[in-house]
Amino acid sequence: TLSRFSARDVDFMARFAPKTKHYKGTLKTRLSNVSFASAGQVPDGISLQDIGPALSAGYNSSSAFGYEAGETDISFSSGSEGLVFESRSAGGTSSNIISGSGLKSKSEIRSIKFSGSGDLLPFPVQAMLRSLVHDINMPVMPRPEQQTFALKFELNELTTSESVWKIYDSQNDLPHDPLSLKLDIQGTILLLVDFLSSDMSEADLNGFTKIAHLISLSIKSLLISGFGAEVLAQGHFKFDNQDLKTFGGMPRPEGWAKVKLEGINSFLEK
Repeated sequence: TLSRFSARDVDFMARFAPKTKHYKGTLKTRLSNVSFASAGQVPDGISLQDIGPALSAGYNSSSAFGYEAGETDISFSSGSEGLVFESRSAGGTSSNIISGSGLKSKSEIRSIKFSGSGDLLPFPVQAMLRSLVHDINMPVMPRPEQQTFALKFELNELTTSESVWKIYDSQNDLPHDPLSLKLDIQGTILLLVDFLSSDMSEADLNGFTKIAHLISLSIKSLLISGFGAEVLAQGHFKFDNQDLKTFGGMPRPEGWAKVKLEGINSFLEK
């Protein structure tokens, strides 16, 4: 099956006012120049109520979504006091693919502006974020051989209003640089069970070692920057799944890591 959709504007509004509570609120969202496309295959006689067996039988699905601008307004009131949150973005994209080979999911939201004000906040809050990115690649079906996984996450250049900085730096001692966090890891696991099956209980899902064995983990890059300082780390580890005692239920890691610090002495002095 193949489907496509596009629209100049998409509006969504929701109101909530629980009868037994003393608060109410409204959420409004508008997306501009929206596009969506999806494709997939559903084998005959297969039910999607249990996704695990469906993937084993050949089910697959992919989708792509994008928009050029977005805005969301949330208002909340309790008695005579209230809150108003507003966010604006310069567009975003997302894509998702799932099949017996695994799950791939990517998204990016650009130029996010956020503000909050109202009686329930001690002061108005404003923040900006250049981009928020995630990229996940993971297996979903158990196999006798090891399978690879990867994760990327980026929170790029978060800035906040001076009213927020004063909480953490009332004397204005630190550089008010944008804050960034970037993580890029990959590794291998031995997936033991079909965790998407409806037969899996909540207790089973809480025991990771029953679901998979973590074989290796590579930290390609871990970057934390802000306050005039920067931390950059890399590393590679292999895991002994026969030793779950040394680290309290976690397989024992063996490997190396390198950490580079810049501006930390100045940060600590201030």
